[in-house]
Amino acid sequence: MTNMTSEDTVWRSVKAELVRQGSLGAALPLRCEFHGTASGVASAEDFLARCPQGGCDRLCDAVLACGHDCPQVCHTQDREHAAVMYVKHHREGMKR
Repeated sequence: MTNMTSEDTVWRSVKAELVRQGSLGAALPLRCEFHGTASGVASAEDFLARCPQGGCDRLCDAVLACGHDCPQVCHTQDREHAAVMYVKHHREGMKR
């Protein structure tokens, strides 16, 4: 925000109001709309760690048409799970 406020009076006013309200901090607070979990992100790395597929870092756990839980990390795309398939590899009985 420092870059924007250095030469623009509109952004200086916006920043002053945010400071007055106590709304300006070091991290952007986020809340997962699917799980309700809250986290703060201060860098691109934080987004990758806390929101790897657009949701949060918890497992999706939606129930797929086959009856299994979705194995993906919380995701914002394909919430209908049309393209998600449950694949389970059974190693019992496999011979080498």
